[in-house]
Amino acid sequence: MGGPGIVVTAEHAIRRRDEIGITLPDGRTTSASLAGRDAGTDLAVLKLAETGAPTAAFGATETLKRFAMKKNCPKGLDIFLAIS
Repeated sequence: MGGPGIVVTAEHAIRRRDEIGITLPDGRTTSASLAGRDAGTDLAVLKLAETGAPTAAFGATETLKRFAMKKNCPKGLDIFLAIS
């Protein structure tokens, strides 16, 4: 998500990992490297080693037509996320 070969995930899911593996929707597995992280917002950006992964777009729901997102707030942050 976010561009070719870029995945946005929860930072706590990859914290203290020496290796990061991703399973794609079609069943392929690939490794990923950490491109950036922010523990305060619990977000991490990963760069996939493999090309050709499916993509999703970021943007306004009016232009995307469909939108789904899951965001946990494990540190008790008061974040509001509207889903439409």
